[in-house]
Amino acid sequence: MARKRRIFGPLTYVTLALAALACAYSGHAIYRSELDAWLELRWATAQIRSDDPAKRTAAENILAGQPAGVARPHFLALLDDPRAEVREHGVRALIRTSGDPAELASALVASADDKEVAVRLEAAKGLGEALRLIRDLRFAKPPAAEIKPSALRALRKLLGDPEPEVREEAAEALEHAGPDDASVASLGSALGDPVPGVRLAAIRALLTLRGKDDEPAVGALVGLVADPRPRIDRALCAQVLTRVGDRANERAVLGLAGLLSSEDGAVRSEALECLQSIGPRARAALPALETLFGDGQAQDRHVAVDVILAILPEKDPKALALRLGAIGDPNLPVDHRVASIQQLRRVDVSKLPEVATILVGQLSDPTEDVRLSAYQLLGLVVQDTPAPKPPAPSPSRP
Repeated sequence: MARKRRIFGPLTYVTLALAALACAYSGHAIYRSELDAWLELRWATAQIRSDDPAKRTAAENILAGQPAGVARPHFLALLDDPRAEVREHGVRALIRTSGDPAELASALVASADDKEVAVRLEAAKGLGEALRLIRDLRFAKPPAAEIKPSALRALRKLLGDPEPEVREEAAEALEHAGPDDASVASLGSALGDPVPGVRLAAIRALLTLRGKDDEPAVGALVGLVADPRPRIDRALCAQVLTRVGDRANERAVLGLAGLLSSEDGAVRSEALECLQSIGPRARAALPALETLFGDGQAQDRHVAVDVILAILPEKDPKALALRLGAIGDPNLPVDHRVASIQQLRRVDVSKLPEVATILVGQLSDPTEDVRLSAYQLLGLVVQDTPAPKPPAPSPSRP
């Protein structure tokens, strides 16, 4: 009798067993992953109101990765928390996660009336972000068009806040207001604010809303720039000057030039820094800068050289003469003279022999420091001075 042949061997059963184990493991892994995600979300919803800021931040990060419908109700609930720091956290979380300006503005209008400064400050930032989104993304349809007037009213109210930082943030936010006469009027009143930072924010907003030649804004900016009191961010003022027309810029530059004669070194230093950042548009300040450079007693006269060179074209004859004078001036810092040599090398290398002549003359100066500086600088010049061409050979006679 013939022996019955097996259809499946041991290898088949082993393979099936392994496949079953793999499926079971995969299912367990998926279940475990989903369980971990559920537990993490449950932890985040519980800790978003924690007294510990680190736990609240961690919970916010987890919720921010969830769909908006899951995260937003938890963030909105924070706005009604009795603790100011939690309400502040809620406002920041909404600003971070909201892509709908209407929802964001609607949620934050009430926070603009919060009794805590930090919450009002964050609300002003959030309302400004909502206005920016409405402007940039062109949310012209309801509900964005309907909520915008409420946001503007809230920001105009914050312009009268007792805290300067809130007023400044509200003025910055109104820069995104678009055509709105009431906001422009409120910003015009803010030009008389006692705090310079608030006035500067209002100036920036008005220049954006009404153009670079808005006279009230320009007049306030010129007054800020020329204010001799050293409590103004003049560097920021210089940035704002890039938004104004040429006539307004010249008025401001002349105001800065007037500060160069101040007895306060900090004020002079700020004015010089601003003029240097303005660059070629600061030509009106050249006479005052040249006077400062000619004052041998001024500690910052070498900075005046840098500012003048930032204003003049590189190959301007006056700029070249000024670089030569700076290199040959033993009273200027050595590193400044080295920088002038490097600039001259880039602009007009043919002037280096003239520099070498000046420095050779200083090698016999009776002051040791002058001789040492001249020796050091001469080494830099000689290595880059083009060697003179040898004379052409005379034709040989037959």
